[in-house]
Amino acid sequence: MSLYVRSINSMGSGEDSGGGALQNLLGMTDSEHMGTESNFINQAGVLSLSSTDFETTEDSPAAMSVETKKGKCFVLNGSWTTRSKTIKFWEVLSTATETSTIDANATGSTRIDLICVKIDTGASPDDTASNIATVEVVKGTAGAGAPETPANHLKLYEVSVANGASSILNANITDYRVQSRIDVSSIENTAKARAYLGSTQSVATGSDVTLVLDTEDYDPGSRFNTSTYKYVIPVAGYYMIYAQALFTDIADGKDGIIRIKNNGSTIVSGRSYSSVATADPIPNATTISKLAVNDEITVVVQHSEGVNTDIIAGSGSTFLAIHLLSTDETT
Repeated sequence: MSLYVRSINSMGSGEDSGGGALQNLLGMTDSEHMGTESNFINQAGVLSLSSTDFETTEDSPAAMSVETKKGKCFVLNGSWTTRSKTIKFWEVLSTATETSTIDANATGSTRIDLICVKIDTGASPDDTASNIATVEVVKGTAGAGAPETPANHLKLYEVSVANGASSILNANITDYRVQSRIDVSSIENTAKARAYLGSTQSVATGSDVTLVLDTEDYDPGSRFNTSTYKYVIPVAGYYMIYAQALFTDIADGKDGIIRIKNNGSTIVSGRSYSSVATADPIPNATTISKLAVNDEITVVVQHSEGVNTDIIAGSGSTFLAIHLLSTDETT
């Protein structure tokens, strides 16, 4: 067999220290071994549509048969219920192309068959559970449309079998695969924070000064330090970062600058000029950056007023916001 179930009750065997078979050995059940993983999946389907997982095409040469490519998929356990102790999805790995025979049709009407991955819950699994999953044809009734997908089956394709057909072509095969999905609502993204200037900060002219972001709006992962004013990256990935600062009394032609830094090096900056006698410019900067674990994000400001000037405090005036968009799967 070329289809294997990752984990299912009774797969595997054991021996005692003397080499004899252990009696009534079950060990961990599939729900114990894979329950946590399957609870994060909220849709049965193939692992990837882009990598041709379980793609089904006409046979070569064309005949009353189809070929289904190898791949990985997740099949819904038909007996699973919310908060039950049974596994929700079985993970199936196919390591070779499977050929499925399509029955002839002489009824006078078109018949719709299904190509499915089936889990045989009545079979006793061998050591690798290679006798449990199969690519199956679910035969429809001529003139009645597509049949219902049986329990413990994952529907892949519909095959239209015309009356008197002598071969199945790609034009007769319709793709109904879906990609399995993670239930992101069950996973809290704690890689985010928003911190702001809690009280007015006086800034000298002409050089970078770290913003005293000493008050938090939120920081569920506790990664922002309100004493060092740094956000420490908890997981490698792509982050959106935004920062702004509200200056006061900047003279005509002078500017305020803000810089977002990673490990002390500027990754993005923004500048705002005054165009009147005195103004309150709000330089801001935003970026999407690829960051590594333990990178340190800080915000600095600078101005050319020539004398000390103040940065206005407040959550809506001077702040940093950072949020993980996606993890870096290459790290």
